[in-house]
Parts: sequence; structure tokens; C-alpha cells
Amino acid sequence: MKALCVPRGAPLEPWGDPVGSLPVLNVDLAEVQVAAIRRAGLVPATEVAPGEPHVVYSDRTWFSADTVRRLMAAGPGRLQVDDAAFLEATTPLQELPQTGVYELALHPGDGRALEELPPVRVDLGLEDATFPAPHPRLSHVVRPLRIGLAQVHQIDHWSHLLRVNHMALAGMGLELKADFLAAPIWSKIAGVVKILGKARGISEAQVGAALTVRGQGVKIHPTAVVEACQLADGVEIGAHAVVRGAVVGPGARIEEHATVLGSIVGARCIVARYAMVNFCVMMGGSQLSFGGGWQFSIVGREAFVAWGATGLDLSFGGPIKVSHRGQRVSSGHHLLGVCIGHQAVIGNSVRLNHGLSVPNGAVVVASTDDLLRDGSLPDGVGPYLVREGRLVDIGRR
Repeated sequence: MKALCVPRGAPLEPWGDPVGSLPVLNVDLAEVQVAAIRRAGLVPATEVAPGEPHVVYSDRTWFSADTVRRLMAAGPGRLQVDDAAFLEATTPLQELPQTGVYELALHPGDGRALEELPPVRVDLGLEDATFPAPHPRLSHVVRPLRIGLAQVHQIDHWSHLLRVNHMALAGMGLELKADFLAAPIWSKIAGVVKILGKARGISEAQVGAALTVRGQGVKIHPTAVVEACQLADGVEIGAHAVVRGAVVGPGARIEEHATVLGSIVGARCIVARYAMVNFCVMMGGSQLSFGGGWQFSIVGREAFVAWGATGLDLSFGGPIKVSHRGQRVSSGHHLLGVCIGHQAVIGNSVRLNHGLSVPNGAVVVASTDDLLRDGSLPDGVGPYLVREGRLVDIGRR
């Protein structure tokens, strides 16, 4: 059976890029869609014959191969998910015709447009994934989370791209688990022996290190901790860095004492010394320097974030507001970082509020009221106060 992609999505703000060109685990969404179609046993096509049944999907819809298989088993119609916890966590800001109905369908070939097809309920077979609140004051942040091999999400906002990358990262781990459980007993034993032999021990840290997949020319300092990661060719990881559950693109550099957890780091990116990147997406060529820590944020291509900059990510009041289609609207979530455009520069000590998106090419600097710019020193020993770039003697008499 053939599968056909139809254009639907507008360029995604703030980057202005077609949705299909944006990265999911460092691969363009359009390529991810084609890979999922092929894994489901279908043939990507640009046209179908009249009356020929086929799968149709939009260029802004991310889905897994298992989702397509379940849709085909459910019968003709447009995929509808009926899972309250899943929808609560993923639906905000998605432009769906009705709750849980996505731009992915099994088309009977009768000439109707995608939006004219009736919904068909598909059980994605999701499971609960519980994460306790790290602190009593953060209980409002924790949302019910449902994960599985079959996943789907429409990308209409930059926060969706961030979420889809996290979902894809979780799905990658679930696929490895499913492959292991489905393997014959002799294959399971051989796999365990191979991992333990590579780990040279049975501790959690040793096994985690053994689960890391390395490309060619990867350099990891002996003091670094690298567990359950995918490292592309030419990746460099410095002394005392900690990298867990991450996908790191070719030529990326994670410097000494940096921390990267559950994040996607693009090609040629730099996570500078002492920087913390937690559940973030960094597009190719971007750099995050040491600052207040970066969480649940996404950084555009070739963007640069200077030493000391901070992005907030947590609201203790109402849901975080974001810009969408020219308006400020609720994201539906209390935990969300910032979005930085392509080639943008965030200067030293700049503080970005949660939910903020910085345009492409913008240069953002902090106030210089307390920055000493005049090198001439007045007479006396002070003490001095820096005011408007000069030293002002506030003397103690």
C-alpha cells in the first residue's frame, strides 16, 4: 500500500521554517515520517490511482510506525485517539478539528479530502509513566503521562517540536525494550552477555555506559560519565562532563564539567564548560554557555547564548503564556522554557522569561547601568559605586 503526504503546516514561528525541515532526534521531520512509513510496510508516493486505498498524512504530523500499523488495522478513516491522560498532556495549542483527531488517515481512495474523512478510534496501547514531584511545591507541574510504541502529535507551535523530540526519545527506549522482549531466548542471553562484557561489570553506571552507541572518532575523557546515549561521528566529551539519555549529533562538543540530560544536541553544537542542558533541543551549530541552567528549551541553528544568561522555565501561578499566531495565549503547562531563533545572540546576564520566543537574528543584551566602562579612577580609596558606567565615590567619612 502507498502513503501520501499532503502539505498543511504553515512555517513554524519563530524560525519561519517549513515544519518538515525541523529536527526530530537530529533528523528532519519529513525524513522521520518517510522512515516510519517504510517501517510500517508502506511505500512513500507522490500520487495514487483513482479508487486506490492508501495512507495519507500531513507534513506537520509526527507519528511512529506502530501508529500507522494500528490505524490500518482499525479500518478506513482519520485517526482519533481516545485517551484522556494522553490528550491532557499533548493537546494544548494543537489545531485539531476535534479533540484527538489527527491529520493521519487510512483513505479508501474515493476522492475525498483528508479533512472530509470520518474519525476512526485507534487504541495506541499507551502505558502510564509516573514521575513523582521532586518537591511538594512542584506538585502542580506534574502531569499524567502516557507513553508507548504508538505515538502521534501535530506540530503547530515551537513547544510541540520540543515535546515531540522528548516523545521520540522515550519511544526509542521503548523500541529497544520491545525488540529485546520479542527476541528468542538464545538471542536475549547473547545480548545480555554482550552488554555485560562491554560494561566489564554489573553496576548501573557500567551497564549505562555499555548501552551508549558511539560513532567513529568519538572522544570521551576518562573522567566523563556517559550513559545510554547515541553519539554521532566526531563527538567530543570533556573531563567530568555528565551526559545521560542524550542524542548528540556529528562534530558536537560537550566541554568539561557540562551536564546534558535527556536532550538532543545537534551537529557542531557546543555545550560550554559548566553549562547545564536538561530536556532541551539544540539545533545545528548552536552554543549554550554556563548560566542559570537551561531546561525544556529549544535553541535555533547557529544561535549563541553567552556566559551568565538564564532562561526561566517554571510558573508557580497560572499556566505559562506563549506567543501563537500573533497573540499571547496559555500553553496549558506550568513547566516550559524558552525558544531562541536561528542566529540569535543572547548576551551576558540576560534573563529570559518562561514561554518567551526570541526572533531569528536578534541580539539581546542586559542593562549596562552597573557595568564599569570608564577606566579612569578618581582620587581616593572609595568605596565607589558603579553608576552609568562610571565610578562614583560614596565615601565613608
